[in-house]
Amino acid sequence: MNPVIDFPTMPPVDANDASLPKTQATFYRLLHQWRTSDPEARLTVEQTLWAIFGQTQAIMILDMSGFSRTANTQGILPALSMIQHMNTIAVPQLEAQGGQIIKSEADNIFAIFPTVDAAVAASFNTFKAVQAEGLNVAIGIGYGSIFVIEDPVYQDFFGDEVNLASKLGEDTAEGGELMITDAAYRQLQASDPRWSEFHLGISGIQMVAYQYQFEESGLSA
Repeated sequence: MNPVIDFPTMPPVDANDASLPKTQATFYRLLHQWRTSDPEARLTVEQTLWAIFGQTQAIMILDMSGFSRTANTQGILPALSMIQHMNTIAVPQLEAQGGQIIKSEADNIFAIFPTVDAAVAASFNTFKAVQAEGLNVAIGIGYGSIFVIEDPVYQDFFGDEVNLASKLGEDTAEGGELMITDAAYRQLQASDPRWSEFHLGISGIQMVAYQYQFEESGLSA
């Protein structure tokens, strides 16, 4: 959440107006109104939030491997240079499969895709491209209804599947590993025996997820 926003002094907006601009300011004004409203009024605000910002998407959380180690052993500039190099390789691979980059923070890329299959295809291509350059990434994918802020200056997304994909991509998967949530797995159009189910408990969350089993000789999808 953006700390520069002064929530108590925000002018109210019409919570019934689904034509409000899809900006950061609109989102946080409505969120503040939801938090400070009575239960009946909250329902109206929530419906408007979903009408303006709600989308059903595949969510990708990409985490570069080795950033902390490089920063610790070589210094921050080599580590930052490595992030920059990874982005120049990965972003075109994601966009080629219809991915929309929501934001890039530290050594992470956050993106959405119209389908899980597109996100998985982008993952395979990204693994191959970055590994060819001596880099590696871990990827988590989710799928579901989320809030997407597409402000020209500020973009972000929020939702349960965003959180779960983050747990997989940032906290669980290692370099070269692709993990998807149960909701994402159920959206796959083609069956593939190389998806292996596992159960995970992390940060108080119990979840079913799937990991793609690449061939030992190298990436092969």
